[in-house]
Amino acid sequence: MTNRELEVKYAVKPGVKVKDIELLLKNKGYVFQSDKLQQDVYYDTADYAIINLKRGLRLRNESDRISFEFKSLFYNEKAKFIVEEISLLKDCFLDIESLDTILNERLDLNVQVPPKSKVPSEEISAFMFNIGLIEAVTLNKQRRNYVKDNCVMSIDDISSVGLFLEVEIGDGNEDTLEKVQQQVESFKELNLRQTDEGYINILFSNNKNILSSQEFNKKFKQNCRWNVTDNEVKIVDDLFDC
Repeated sequence: MTNRELEVKYAVKPGVKVKDIELLLKNKGYVFQSDKLQQDVYYDTADYAIINLKRGLRLRNESDRISFEFKSLFYNEKAKFIVEEISLLKDCFLDIESLDTILNERLDLNVQVPPKSKVPSEEISAFMFNIGLIEAVTLNKQRRNYVKDNCVMSIDDISSVGLFLEVEIGDGNEDTLEKVQQQVESFKELNLRQTDEGYINILFSNNKNILSSQEFNKKFKQNCRWNVTDNEVKIVDDLFDC
């Protein structure tokens, strides 16, 4: 299953507490949905080829479920971005055929993915290791979700990274995103700062093998489709309704 999402992230300056953000969201009509501890493991090649294309193979462990997804970030000429999210699980088993297509057709990584009938979700780590991918990044996150209409506000408290507010528009409507952004940016007391920095970039800011957010932004400004392979042109056009 593929989801088309719009996301904007805000860094919360020191001194602001989770309860401060929650109070504002409640006053704006957002309803508490969930509070979960998440562990996100990103798999990659040894030279971070996937992360450095602004992509991610993410295994997420929560208290009540496991998810495994391929996430992509794309920009267009209007500086709008879309997050594409593809689930790589089917009925709690790894979708090996889709994984093979993503690694070799979409990303052109030439990874040998052996055919196997069934790989349970709890055995994904071993399978990824066997095909030569490493656990490149692990993020531990306490996430509290608040919802209103098609918008999810996530308060992310991330170990060794900091506190963030993430806005997600599930239906991909850009007008809705702009309205929500205006509302969020009126929360002056939260001292929010919109950021393009990914959690991975912040956590590994001193790792020279991972492109910085400044390098990513420079690439996107030079060519908004720098990370779109030949096999993805139609996919990206469809995502942006071109």
